[in-house]
Amino acid sequence: MQVRELYDDHALFAAIAKGDEKAFNVFFDKYRLKIYSFILRSLRSEKLAEELTHDVLLGIWVQQERLLDIANPQGYLFAIVYNKIYSALSQLAKERQIDRSVFPEIADNSTMESLDARISAELMEKVIRTMPEQRQKVYRMSREAGMSHAEIAEALRISQNTVKNHIVDALYYLREQLKDAGIPLIIILFWPF
Repeated sequence: MQVRELYDDHALFAAIAKGDEKAFNVFFDKYRLKIYSFILRSLRSEKLAEELTHDVLLGIWVQQERLLDIANPQGYLFAIVYNKIYSALSQLAKERQIDRSVFPEIADNSTMESLDARISAELMEKVIRTMPEQRQKVYRMSREAGMSHAEIAEALRISQNTVKNHIVDALYYLREQLKDAGIPLIIILFWPF
């Protein structure tokens, strides 16, 4: 059995909270690529994905004393990643707004498409937040964290069938809520892109 298999996320968090560098290295190896891939899919910038992945993982080490109080390590990690992405998108939006005000001629079609995508993303996020908590959690773990049904079932201690039902219900709900907004079904199915 490998060292990585000896640690579950709660044990890793507990060990990291005590300053265990070996546990942090295991955690780092376990989540670095998942975090990086998710951020890269969300922001489409390798440099920014690398920076934010580093920030997230470093933040876990720097704030290690908080880890003992975390009931859902994966949920906590996802929340940090989500907040980093949201902050990065907000910063990018501010920078582009400044660019448009200083250089209005750069507000071309690609900028408008990007703005449409962001508006769609904001609308999707608002609808997702109205879902029941468990459905929302399962949906985010599947679509945003890229976890399999089996991984979600294990993390939440529910059956894979329940996971599947939550995802089906979430997709149906999204489709119904967003059909009047003109967001194509393909975007809903593969969100985040």
